[in-house]
Amino acid sequence: MLGVMRRVFSSRNLVVITLTQSLFMLTATLWWPYWSLYIVELGASKAQLGMLFMLEMSSQLLLQLPGGVLTDRLGRKKVIVIGSIFRALSPIIYLSFRAWYMVLPGMVLTQVSSMMMPAVNALIAESMAAEDRAAGFGAYRMMTWMPMMFTALIGGVIVDRLGVVPGVRLCIALTLAVAWFNVFARWRFLEDTYVAKPPREESRRGRWKAAWRELRTVPRSIWVLIVVASLSSFSVRVAGSFMVVYATEVLGLSPTQWGVITTLTSLVSTLLTIPSGILSDRIGRKPCIVVSRVLSPMPPRRREARMCQKLLERMKPSICIGERTRLTTMQMLGFILS
Repeated sequence: MLGVMRRVFSSRNLVVITLTQSLFMLTATLWWPYWSLYIVELGASKAQLGMLFMLEMSSQLLLQLPGGVLTDRLGRKKVIVIGSIFRALSPIIYLSFRAWYMVLPGMVLTQVSSMMMPAVNALIAESMAAEDRAAGFGAYRMMTWMPMMFTALIGGVIVDRLGVVPGVRLCIALTLAVAWFNVFARWRFLEDTYVAKPPREESRRGRWKAAWRELRTVPRSIWVLIVVASLSSFSVRVAGSFMVVYATEVLGLSPTQWGVITTLTSLVSTLLTIPSGILSDRIGRKPCIVVSRVLSPMPPRRREARMCQKLLERMKPSICIGERTRLTTMQMLGFILS
C-alpha cells in the first residue's frame, strides 16, 4: 500500500490539486453542514429553502455539458484556473448581502465553478499510470474530505458560540481567503496534461451528433449505474437539504451535536476511501460498486448520493470513447443523470 501511495503522490499535479482542494475543504466544511440553517436564519421559509436548492441544481444541470466541451477545447489547466476563479467569487456574494434570496447568485457561481470537475478528473487520470488510477482517485478523495472529520465539529462549536449567522459568515470569510490562494497556486504550479487541438471545420450540430453517437458505445453496465445513481440522488435530495434543520428544530440538537454526527460519518467514509480504491484496482470495479450500492441506503447524506456519479467520472479512461469527444460525452452522461 505504501508503494502505491508513493507512486500516486509522485505526480506534481496530484499533489497540487490535492493540497489546494484540501485547504479549501478545511474552511468550507466548517460551514457547509449549517448552510441550510443559515439560509433559514436569514428569513427563508422551508419552501423557499427548497426552491433555492432546486434552482441551484437546475443551474448545475445546465452547466454539465459546457464543462466537458471547454475542457476538450481549452485544456485541463485553463479550465481548472477559470473554475477556481468562479469558486472564489461566490463567497464574496455571500458576505455582501444578508437577504436570503441573495445567496442564489453565489450558489449559481459555485455551480459555474463545478465546470472544472471534468478537467480535474481528467488531469488526475492523465497524471498517473492506468493501474494506479483508482488508488489515485481514492487518495485524492480521502485527503480532500479528511478535514471534515473534525471541521464539522469545530464549525458547530463556532456556530454555537457566535450564533448561526455570525458564525457561518466568519467561516465563509476564511473560505474566501483560501479560494483566492488556490487560484494562484493552481495557475502557478499545475502542468497541463492535454494539448488542446484546433477545432475542425465542422458545425456545432455536427459535434453534438458525434458525441451522441459516442454514447451508443457506452457499456450497458454504465447505463445501469446511471439509473441507480438517479434514483439514489432523487431519494436523498428530497430530505438531504433539510436534515440539519430537522435535527435542530425537531430533534432539538445543537449545532455542536450535529457536528459530532457529521464528524463520525465522515470519519468512517474517509478512512475507507484509499483501501476501497486499491481493492477496486485489484478485484475489479463491479464488486466494489455492488457493495457500495447495498450499503448506500443507510447514510442519508447528500455526498453519498453522488458517489455513483463520481464512480462514473473516474471510470471514463476505461470507456471506449473517442479522445476528442470523451469529456463532452461524459458530461452528457452527467446531464442525463442530473
